[in-house]
Amino acid sequence: MREATEALCAAFTKAERGCFDEWCRWFDGKAKAVPDDVVASQAALHEAAVRLRQWCLADPAAAEAERQELMTRQAEGEAACRIAARARQPAQARTQARLDWNAARWAIICQRDALTCGLGWPHRGERVTVSTWRVRDGERVPYTGAGIYLHSCDVFNVMHAVWMPVFGARRKGEVPVRWLNPGEGDNDMLRGPADPAGEIGMRVLDAPGRRLPVPLERWPGYSSSPAADDPPALSPAPALFTAADVPAPQPGRQARAARGRRERPGTAAPPPEQDELRLF
Repeated sequence: MREATEALCAAFTKAERGCFDEWCRWFDGKAKAVPDDVVASQAALHEAAVRLRQWCLADPAAAEAERQELMTRQAEGEAACRIAARARQPAQARTQARLDWNAARWAIICQRDALTCGLGWPHRGERVTVSTWRVRDGERVPYTGAGIYLHSCDVFNVMHAVWMPVFGARRKGEVPVRWLNPGEGDNDMLRGPADPAGEIGMRVLDAPGRRLPVPLERWPGYSSSPAADDPPALSPAPALFTAADVPAPQPGRQARAARGRRERPGTAAPPPEQDELRLF
């Protein structure tokens, strides 16, 4: 990653954390959220996003390559962490390896989110325009208007929440906006990560003609690593013993004692099917 990219991503992450408490204050249910005040509370984050976008959009191919590189690093780190967890080493060493990876993974996720915003994705509290629909008199009515971007709603980052004040307060005015892959509809189930050939009905208000970047899933899978495109075939482990080596079952102690007891007059021995060995 370029030094300038790393520094701008760190500034973006710092501003995002710094504005989070003020964001929560507007949406904790105690205060009435005012759209202009909500947007103003994220002013420092918006300034950091503007600087990051100026850098990333000057060379979007390089910024996208850095974002994909982070995706690969996270996938490889997940695989290495799983291997370390199965290694024969003290439990303290395994725990420390997991804690170290958790910290490194969070840093990667923060940089990926920052680069996604740098490539044009709206940040928290940014004004956007959306094309969505509302149910009116039992029918779906299309609507296009302005709103405030809130957050992602799933691990694939294909479903997003936008607050449209024209529809009401935070809960009542929240609408979902989805990245639709080719052939998908609004009512279809989520099938996986976003397809680059898909589209979302949302744009940043300051740049309505700019297409949003393809969202990346939060937890990359095994196939996100180039080295894992063709995983080696697993050969079966050699057998430790054969069926002939297994000794025949011996009668239990209670079964031997039952056969050794004398039969009382007028009683018959229990049938073989009632023997306790039938339970096993």
